[in-house]
Formats: sequence, C-alpha cells, structure tokens
Amino acid sequence: VSSKMRNSINPSEEMLVLAQGTDYSAEIVRTQMLQLQKSIYQPMEDLAVPAVSLEKDEDGNENMTMDGCALLEDDRLVGFLSPEETIGVVYLKDQVKGGVSSFEMDDIGQVSVEVLRSDTDIDVRFVDGQPEFTVRVDCEATLQEVNAPVPIEFSEEDYSRMNELFSQDLKQHMQQALD
Repeated sequence: VSSKMRNSINPSEEMLVLAQGTDYSAEIVRTQMLQLQKSIYQPMEDLAVPAVSLEKDEDGNENMTMDGCALLEDDRLVGFLSPEETIGVVYLKDQVKGGVSSFEMDDIGQVSVEVLRSDTDIDVRFVDGQPEFTVRVDCEATLQEVNAPVPIEFSEEDYSRMNELFSQDLKQHMQQALD
C-alpha cells in the first residue's frame, strides 16, 4: 500500500483507525476474518466486505479512505457498492450500532439525526410459489443538527415529517442495495 501513513506504524493499523472512525457513520459493513475464511471454503457463503481505496489530496499525496463495500461471490470479487448502497446493506444485515444520517427538508434545510438504536427483522413467506420479503427496521434516533439559515422552533408536524423523511431515506438506501 502506497498510502502516506499519518500516525500509524503500518497500513493495517491505519485501516483499523479508519474502520473505528467510520463506526459512527453507519457506512461500513462489519465482516470478521473468520467469516471471510469460512466463505472461501463454503461456496454458498457470499460476503460484503469494507472497501479501501487511495485518494489523492491537493498535494498529490495518496491517502487511504474506507467507503462503500466490495461484494464477494464464491470467494471472487464481483463488484462494489457505493457508500449510499452500503448504508442499505448495513441496515439490512442489522449491523447498525449507531451513526448519523442526514437528509434534506425543503423548507428547513439539511437535517442530521443520530441513530441510537436499530433493529432489523426480515420475514420471508411464499406467495404463489415465489418468495416475498418484508423488511422492518425499528430505529430510535435523536435530532442532532439542523443546517438552517434562521433559528427554527419545530412543531409536532415538523418532527413527524422528519421521521417520514428519515424513513424514506433509509428505504431508498436499502432499495439501492437490493437493486
């Protein structure tokens, strides 16, 4: 790895720092080495693993970044998901330990909520011989920041709209991941 290491002794240590720092954003899938090793020997076990890449800064230095995920099928790389799609995967796999989600409210501006708790349940049933999946995500979140040009006092209707927009944003990320 040709990344300029900031405060680490080796590249894997820098990756660990990146992974721990992104736990707060809910954008990194969590995959243990044991799962990776198991998937190599069990062909039915496919994985999503964190993607690491190098990005050049304005000085031309390459810095390591961790965003999105790589998809492995039968121990082979088959593609990458964007950070937005990866958020959907993390929720679908019920791996959200917390994090921040942002969305736009037309009349207010950018709103950020902190996810305190999340629980995903997936029910499968067969309808006319075809599988049908129902995904239910139960989240507890708190308003963290509002980027508005003027101070705002929120009404119950505003909070209901925030809840709906957060739900729509989450649903969109999960749909993108599935697509």
